[in-house]
Amino acid sequence: MHRGHLQLVVTASHMIQSATPYLVSFDGMADVLGWEPRLPLVAPTDRARVLSGWKKACLGTVPRERSIPFSEVRSLSPEAFVGLLALELKASGVVVGSNYRFGYKAAGTAETLKVLGREYGMKVEVVNLVERGGGGGLGGLGGLGGLGDTVSSSAVREGLAAGDMKGVRECMGRPYRLIGRVDGWEGGGGRIAPGAFLNQFPAAGGYDVRVGTRRYGKVGNQAIGVGLDVDVALRPGRVVVDEDGGATVRVEEGEQEAEEAEEAEEQQLCVLEFDEGR
Repeated sequence: MHRGHLQLVVTASHMIQSATPYLVSFDGMADVLGWEPRLPLVAPTDRARVLSGWKKACLGTVPRERSIPFSEVRSLSPEAFVGLLALELKASGVVVGSNYRFGYKAAGTAETLKVLGREYGMKVEVVNLVERGGGGGLGGLGGLGGLGDTVSSSAVREGLAAGDMKGVRECMGRPYRLIGRVDGWEGGGGRIAPGAFLNQFPAAGGYDVRVGTRRYGKVGNQAIGVGLDVDVALRPGRVVVDEDGGATVRVEEGEQEAEEAEEAEEQQLCVLEFDEGR
């Protein structure tokens, strides 16, 4: 959920002002295509907060999400896929990036979508890609157009792999937030074990962060955060990420007290919001 996605929902909000914009994604793509599993860039417990932060830019409407099983659409022709959008999902309009491809073997392009959209009476708008260095938050989507250094999920992952939190922030349009299950919190610090992060962690090393905690319960194997759809109280701190994906967190300027769990099965989520420096 980066500045490119924000550009899509903002454009959709202005295109059809009476409708709620949805970000549509495809679930299970890695399993179907045999890709290596990867952690998401935004933790499941943090997505509602991010979408709520886009409300003002979307004319007062909070965007929503819709996930489609990739296995159900993988073999669809471009014509069948647009029919699904218009007839089954009842989409009144679609906004895509200029490099958008869809349909079996990526046979459809953004121009194909325009043509098919007209056949179904569905508005289609194609936006240029968002450049990395063109500003950040809700008021500045940045320079649009060109095929240079553009915002993408791949660019965010590359920045994280290099420990370039400034570059990650430019792509995201906000400070990067990393969330993990705390393995133990005593006084001004805690430990996050390998495999306990809910979204992608950066390269090994030390980082200046702002730290907060929230309790969570579990539904199956999923950690469900309490109150993470709103901002948590954050304090200055430091995190050291290990090569194995674990991390040690320390809070500066006094102690950050973890919330007391109300029930035995509830544990702590640690929220780490990264500064640009290391």
